[in-house]
Amino acid sequence: PFVQLTDWDHRRLYDLKGDVVIAGVEAVTGVTMPRFEKRRFQHGAAARDAFAAAFPGDDAQYRSAYQQSPLA
Repeated sequence: PFVQLTDWDHRRLYDLKGDVVIAGVEAVTGVTMPRFEKRRFQHGAAARDAFAAAFPGDDAQYRSAYQQSPLA
């Protein structure tokens, strides 16, 4: 029922996934986990300027590159 819960809004989906993970960790460990914003795995790999020069800022460019790859 993700469509009903998120109305196709990817930010709402990420929030829902975070809520589920946080609730699960707390249920199992009793520890309240902090919520972190969604980030790409590349973030933190380089200084901000170097990162901006090396990686596209638009998600569509990542999707396009993947769709053109033999992995798609």
